[in-house]
Amino acid sequence: MRDFIALALLLTLPAAALAAWSSDPQVNFAIADRAGEQTVPKIAARADGGCYIAWYDQASGNYDVYLQRLDAAGNEAWPHNGILVSSHPQDSWLTDWDLIADSAGNAVLVFPDIRAGGDWDLYAYRVSPAGDLLWGADGVTINNDADFDPTPRLTETADGDFVVVWGKTPVAGDGKIMMQRLAPNGALRFPLGGLAVAGAAGEDPGFPAPVPSGADGVIVCWVRDMGSYMSPRHLHAERFDAAGASTWGAPVVVYNETSLPIAYPPEILPDGAGGAVLLWHRY
Repeated sequence: MRDFIALALLLTLPAAALAAWSSDPQVNFAIADRAGEQTVPKIAARADGGCYIAWYDQASGNYDVYLQRLDAAGNEAWPHNGILVSSHPQDSWLTDWDLIADSAGNAVLVFPDIRAGGDWDLYAYRVSPAGDLLWGADGVTINNDADFDPTPRLTETADGDFVVVWGKTPVAGDGKIMMQRLAPNGALRFPLGGLAVAGAAGEDPGFPAPVPSGADGVIVCWVRDMGSYMSPRHLHAERFDAAGASTWGAPVVVYNETSLPIAYPPEILPDGAGGAVLLWHRY
């Protein structure tokens, strides 16, 4: 059965604002309905009431990355089924990835693929409201190594930079939480491959997520150890400055009474005052 990406009818909005939305909740608005699978969709709200929607699309036989922009009334700004962001080779299975709308109204995406070989490396793209690929047709390479680099997350800092975090599982040795910072033009602030900002000996941390904090910093949360089903999956957080250095001196243990479920990553939101609000499942 084909998978479709659809937006549910927004019943709480005035009818006049829903010109492009179906009035029948059983007939929702299809964003992507080509042959094949459309999966792992992402949505990011724009300041003007519109949004970006991105997804993996398998119509070509590869999991290509597509993007669509909707205005506040639900009208498609680009051709139906969206615009192609990346057709680089993708693995036969997928993990989570990320999409945000930045302060200038652009879409910023980060995802893994296997264009450089069989291992997963990360790439970031910035797309304008007109559909232009601002960081080039191939995006920006975040890392290029032989390790497993899944589930990237990103945020925009108050000074207009972008911070990407992910959990690295190396071919040998302990896992790490990695961080890369990009300038508005896509230039890397840190060396290719990023900085290791968390991870103790014998542990494999994972599921990191960032939010902006202060003028140029970020707060990042992560799960302490994902190495096995019995690992101590506790929730930690730390604040980092523009250079990637800790400003708290050590991670804060947010929760360690029991373990977090292995399939439910924590979430983090900015609190509007430089701090963060964290949400998680627990056993």
